[in-house]
Amino acid sequence: MTTDEKLKLFYETTIWDANAKYNKIIDELKQKADKEFVKFKARAEQNSKAKIKSEIDSYSKIANKNKSNEIIEFKQKKNAELNDLKNMIFESVIDKISDYKKTEKYKNELIDEINRLASAYDEIIIYLDDSDKHIIDCLGRKDKIKYEVSNENILGGYKALISSQNMIIDNSFQTKIEDEKKRFAF
Repeated sequence: MTTDEKLKLFYETTIWDANAKYNKIIDELKQKADKEFVKFKARAEQNSKAKIKSEIDSYSKIANKNKSNEIIEFKQKKNAELNDLKNMIFESVIDKISDYKKTEKYKNELIDEINRLASAYDEIIIYLDDSDKHIIDCLGRKDKIKYEVSNENILGGYKALISSQNMIIDNSFQTKIEDEKKRFAF
């Protein structure tokens, strides 16, 4: 073998060996890149799913909050309307009481009720509404019963203070209306 042939063989062997090493390195790098790409793709999909889930949760929370606010607002409107209606009903009741107080029936019933109370107890103070002070002249037992006009508007009826028994009897229309307002429901 001549020197040229030896050089040629050496050159081919070296090139072949270098190409083999080069191809091996390239294959290893491709495999490593493929593995990294699969990991990257999996992480990217996982992050994307997490972000989508987070966005959906965020929008759901906003939607639920808006829905809750709408429900609260609706209930507040409804309660306000019901409260207005309740007030109208009780204003109508007060008007009817005012009309009723102008009748003889009211006057007679109030006198009878106070006289029954006065006959059952001694030393009573009876408080009447300012609009009923004319009834005081029609009431009996003024020796042991004291009749006074109430400082507050009781709308009719009476309040009685029985000091011997530390008892207050509140038979005023104002108290009865307030009690009914508390119990009243649609």
